[in-house]
Amino acid sequence: MKIKPRGKDKITYDKTEIDLRDLEQLIDSNQTNTICFMLEFIQKYIVDEKITLPQAAEKIFSYVSKNGLDAVSPFRGHPGNMALPRKYEVAAVLNRFRNLKVK
Repeated sequence: MKIKPRGKDKITYDKTEIDLRDLEQLIDSNQTNTICFMLEFIQKYIVDEKITLPQAAEKIFSYVSKNGLDAVSPFRGHPGNMALPRKYEVAAVLNRFRNLKVK
């Protein structure tokens, strides 16, 4: 799955666009970058568990709290283009992703 930020207001997940324009508290494209990294992390390590979407958001923020923001980055160390979004924005992105399939 290819997850790419498209500025502050859009994420492309494979060929599906996730519109973020109505997320007023999302103020920086670095937050969108971090949300993309979090979506990848959730997809790889969390979705297989039998948890709800709010629990997935809680789990990713707990992981970041314990291990640091760069722990969700696919790169070694902090790539410099990350800013921590609020849990509500991550949950809102998960909610806006229409093709999301969970067990």
